[in-house]
Amino acid sequence: MDTLTRMRAFIDVVEAEGFSAAARKIGRSKALLSKYVRELEDELGALLLNRTTRQFSLTEAGHTYYQRASEIVREVDSLAEAVRQSSGDVRGRIKLSAARTFADAPIGQSLVDFAKQHPDIVLDIHLDDRFVDLVEEGFDLA
Repeated sequence: MDTLTRMRAFIDVVEAEGFSAAARKIGRSKALLSKYVRELEDELGALLLNRTTRQFSLTEAGHTYYQRASEIVREVDSLAEAVRQSSGDVRGRIKLSAARTFADAPIGQSLVDFAKQHPDIVLDIHLDDRFVDLVEEGFDLA
């Protein structure tokens, strides 16, 4: 089992204030969460929770681990969400320079069709018969 899964189990238990409540909240068994937390403690070589039959409390190491683990899990979740969003629809701006006759050519209609299919892309089209410096003027293509 990976450390991130164990870390999430530990955080769930702490935030739910118990194994049973955490198990109900996330839909896993109390025994599985207990196993994950025990494995995490074994991996770390430190007791994170003081357990009794009715309650638990965080040890000093557990408190420190909870704070840092919560930050790490938030960062991992944020990273995953950013990747999911970036792999979705294409977005942004395309700056294009073309000759004036380009707008009447069949390829001009292709740009219109492209713009309709990708509404999150802004086409910044400059129609001019002069040569442009792509880098100096910030064009993506000409």
